[in-house]
Amino acid sequence: MEQRDYILREIEKLGMLLRAIVTRVFGGNANNAVPEEKQDEVTSALMENAGFDLKAFIRMDDALAIKYLQDRRDFNIPNLEDLALILEKLGAAEPKATEPGAADPLASEPLPPLPLNAEPGIADPAVPQPKESRSDYLKKALLILEHCRETDRTYSFERESRIGALKTALEEPDVVI
Repeated sequence: MEQRDYILREIEKLGMLLRAIVTRVFGGNANNAVPEEKQDEVTSALMENAGFDLKAFIRMDDALAIKYLQDRRDFNIPNLEDLALILEKLGAAEPKATEPGAADPLASEPLPPLPLNAEPGIADPAVPQPKESRSDYLKKALLILEHCRETDRTYSFERESRIGALKTALEEPDVVI
């Protein structure tokens, strides 16, 4: 009987979780954007099943985000590409239309400064954070795919196509992925 390594089992479990989220949210069609009402479902599923705080990850600066992904041993290249797909679809979701006169109350108020003992690169969770924007998700998806490009020894046409589409979507906000 083959004895599997603990880390390999953890990688496989995370991969199954990410594919299950993709299947459940997209209904088997990964070409659709995640509806805004399902974004919280995706976030909570990642937190409960994988211990991955998506909102904190989005707020991290790029260097800390890459270090965090490298330190987690359950993220291999296919799992990172699945995570990037989830972020792409979260970023592709169109925000609900708001009334023209209604303004976000947090948008006008300045946020208090971070405490001096806060970890650099991530905002203090006690401070109310503005809602992540479409471009925040797309930037993190692009960051992950570019990291995969740099670390993977295999060239992927699909990955390069996704990187190009993300760059276009970030440069031209009207473009739908």
